Amino acid sequence: MSRLIDENLMIEIAKLYYENNLTQAQIATKLSISRSLISKTQKKKKNMGIVEVIIHSEVIRPHKDLEDLLKQLLGMRHVRICDIPVSGEIENALAQEANTLLKPRLSSAKTVVVCGGQTIRAMANSFSSELEYPNLTFVPASGGLGECFWDSDPNHHVATFASKCGAQQAQLYAPVFVDSVEAKEILTRQYFLKNVLERAKQADIALVGIGKPFSAVALLEHQPPNILEDLTQKKAQICGDINFNCFDNDGNTLACRWNQQIIGLSLEEIKNIPTVICIASGTDKIVPIITGAKNHFFNSLVIDLTLAKKLYHYYYKKPF
Repeated sequence: MSRLIDENLMIEIAKLYYENNLTQAQIATKLSISRSLISKTQKKKKNMGIVEVIIHSEVIRPHKDLEDLLKQLLGMRHVRICDIPVSGEIENALAQEANTLLKPRLSSAKTVVVCGGQTIRAMANSFSSELEYPNLTFVPASGGLGECFWDSDPNHHVATFASKCGAQQAQLYAPVFVDSVEAKEILTRQYFLKNVLERAKQADIALVGIGKPFSAVALLEHQPPNILEDLTQKKAQICGDINFNCFDNDGNTLACRWNQQIIGLSLEEIKNIPTVICIASGTDKIVPIITGAKNHFFNSLVIDLTLAKKLYHYYYKKPF
């Protein structure tokens, strides 16, 4: 009961301070409490997630005009464009931009589902938070990639994110690909996997990359032969992939062993997540992004400036 009273008092103080613009002295008089007590609650309110200070830098964003145009063209809720730094470390620049989009949304989220890949790894590594979110859970979007690809493994990303903001984590103890559809059906019926996958489906936010599986040659070499052979035959039909799900130029999931033997969320399941943030760079992502946006695979986009200008040119046939 005392904790409830304490939280109610902090909420009341926060409303008077931030919404009614009262000074600490005025609040102390109004609530008949000491100013020192008000000061002590300031940091505690932030740590508990009662108050979150968000700096709205959108109005002075250097590429706001292009962001607004692409938001309209692609039907996105959010588009964020980052410059390529002098060092050329585009993954880190994208990661920091994506984190500025993610962080203000964590206080109202219960579950964040995380895909594998190097861009998401950079995002997890550069993530930081002054707030703790003990009621938030990070969940992998697919099974693991194995020890050879641990730095790109979604389970690894989940652990990194959770450790940096006091959140919970769930691990998906299964490979991303299995040897047969039958093996997938048996595994996904097991409670320890089914429970994690169900939590992933109910996520509030998803962090995804987009690309083509053939760009990850080393990953392909470690997959069952039947998957690789079948995928090679369908190579010409592949437009892109999200969470290892390959889709064609119309946004249809390809009927192939690669897609059928994935342990992870499908494209349809990702579409149903309220906020899906896609992070991408490189001009080879133009058609996959346009197809993905058209089919509502994601609703927020973080890209580099070169890719943004190429997307603009694709629609308007002229430079930005």
